[in-house]
Amino acid sequence: MIAKPVGKIRRVLCANPDYLKNKKAIKRPEDISTHDCVRFTGLSSSTTWQFVENGKPLSVQIKGVFGCNQANATIDACVAGLGIGMFLSYQIEPLVKAGKLKIILPEFEPPPMPVNVVYSHAKLISTRVRVFTEWITQTLRGALAK
Repeated sequence: MIAKPVGKIRRVLCANPDYLKNKKAIKRPEDISTHDCVRFTGLSSSTTWQFVENGKPLSVQIKGVFGCNQANATIDACVAGLGIGMFLSYQIEPLVKAGKLKIILPEFEPPPMPVNVVYSHAKLISTRVRVFTEWITQTLRGALAK
């Protein structure tokens, strides 16, 4: 297999601005443990979220009031004010721009995750695979550079 790096993607913490107005202020990752959280369980069922503080990993146990393996449903729950969520930046970017979600604690974000285009190693790569790989690489690099 060949993995072609195309960029990195951020994991961001966010909440509905009204939720944030009506709850205790969040100044540090540990503050999240007293808040309601919505969990996307599609990649992990963990009740621990990872952060970085002063260059060191920090784990925070969360209290999940809602968990779902569908990202859109979990994001909708966050928009509805059910609690704080952690999502990939591209998933919530339009909602942040629209003012429906607010990114919180960006200074404590975990390291960005690498994004790769992966395809089978072969002496001769078909034209379809080559063209698609070139197109998706350019598309993702442009989108992830934001």
